[in-house]
This record gives sequence, C-alpha cells and structure tokens, in this order.
Amino acid sequence: MSLIPGGRADKFGNRFERLWIVSLALDVIDGRLGSIQLEPLGFEGEGVECVVTHTDGAKIYHQCKIQNGNQASWTIAELAKNGVLQTAKKKLESDPICKFVFISDSTVPELRDMAMHAKSCDGNSNDFARYCLISKSARDSFNKLRQCWALDSEEERDAALALGFLSRRSLIEGIGIERRPNCIEWRRPSLRMKAKK
Repeated sequence: MSLIPGGRADKFGNRFERLWIVSLALDVIDGRLGSIQLEPLGFEGEGVECVVTHTDGAKIYHQCKIQNGNQASWTIAELAKNGVLQTAKKKLESDPICKFVFISDSTVPELRDMAMHAKSCDGNSNDFARYCLISKSARDSFNKLRQCWALDSEEERDAALALGFLSRRSLIEGIGIERRPNCIEWRRPSLRMKAKK
C-alpha cells in the first residue's frame, strides 16, 4: 500500500529513516558494528543517510527510501531516476572494499536476484553470464544496469566491473515501517543484560 502524498508521507519517510538509524546505533552498542556517522559532510555523505564502519574497518553506505511512490516495487530505471544507482556506483568506485545498502519497504526484484547471483559467482563474469543471465529478462536487466552505470555492454572489463559492484551491493527490502519498531523492541533486552554485567 502506498503512502498518501504530501507532508504525512514525508513524515513517514523521515520516521522510517530514523528507525533504521536507531537499529544501526543498537548494532554499534552491541558491538556488531564499529561506528555510525549521520550524513557526514562532503563526498562521504552525498546521497546517503549514514556511513557505518564495520568492526573490520570496512565502510557501508546506507540509503533509505521508504517506498517508490505508489508503486509496490522499484525498477532499475526508477532507481536511476532517483539517483540511487549513481550514488551506489560513486561509493563503490571510491573504495574497493566498501559496501552500499539500499533500504526500502518496496521490493527491488530486478536487482535482488542479480545481486544474489553476483555474490555466488566469485567475481567471474563469464560464469555470471553463462549461469545467471540465462533468461532474456535477466540479460535485459543486467544491460539496463550497466547502461545506468555508463558501462559498455560489450566490454568484458565493464562486465566484470558491474559484477563487482553488484556483489558489494545489498538490498534490504519489504521491511515495513510497522515492523521496524518491533525489531528494536526485541533487541532491547540484550542491552539491559549488558548493562547489568
């Protein structure tokens, strides 16, 4: 179900982002993440809600969009129109070990399967093409993505680059704003137990 346009939708979007940030802050407190920076200045904060540093030092860029207007899902074209794919590419190009996470209540079916397959191919673009781009729709989606990232669809090096970007991209979708507070409530007892020690 889509949100009613206007101020109310904006408030729900802001609440969605805040709840996500709180859940990440709890991960920092629990020691699962190293740190979190909210919209840092300069390149680091461009197009993202926060930058999380994992305990191993790797950066994870988080971008939240509660929904895709009145659509139930996102397409590659809509992600590009909203600057999500361009932001992901810039961040992933800037650091070979960083990750980019897109969080939304709306699903991203075109990218979900591609990202999952990319991670299973160990960076081998030939295996990805041979085993994961079997259907015409999968090939079309991959070519749309490469086009959005200004990567040549015929160039082997660009295919490997796109595959590398995909394997470092995560989608957290369909989480539902009404379910997020339950996740936070569920984790609070572990914090109380830590405080008692």
